[in-house]
Amino acid sequence: MKSLTLLAIYVASFITIYLMLSCIPAIATNNYLNVIQDSTWLILYSLLFGWWMALFPAREYYNKHKTDFNRIFN
Repeated sequence: MKSLTLLAIYVASFITIYLMLSCIPAIATNNYLNVIQDSTWLILYSLLFGWWMALFPAREYYNKHKTDFNRIFN
């Protein structure tokens, strides 16, 4: 169950950070929906920023429950 929670935290933080960073170009274009639906922005975010920025909240959860994960995987 802890590993599913860890995966859910990673995915939720990936999406949340994407939506938060999409606010920056939305200020210039005045259209938030066009920014979050832009496939180029999604690909750039996924390849350059998203995968490692989502690691920080997931790592915090992992470190907090490290003994449980060691018990599960060993």
